[in-house]
Amino acid sequence: MAAARRARVVWVDSARTHAWNEAEAAALADTTRARLIRRDLDESFYYNTRYGSPLAYLRPLELLAQHGSRASRGNGSWTSATGRSGT
Repeated sequence: MAAARRARVVWVDSARTHAWNEAEAAALADTTRARLIRRDLDESFYYNTRYGSPLAYLRPLELLAQHGSRASRGNGSWTSATGRSGT
């Protein structure tokens, strides 16, 4: 059995619009840091909230394909049915 991994500590603001790791949070002013919320995120958080799920990456590609887009090999861009490309 694999050893359990230590949870990643992430500090977030109350609106959850910004996040800092421990080192970044420690460098903030005391008044700013006092308002942050500590979150201990383990691997189940990333998998169960779709951050790490293969479905999280597949769904946007599926939607693009349904609307005539196709992947261009090697350069990470998409080409639409009209021939326009985008990254």
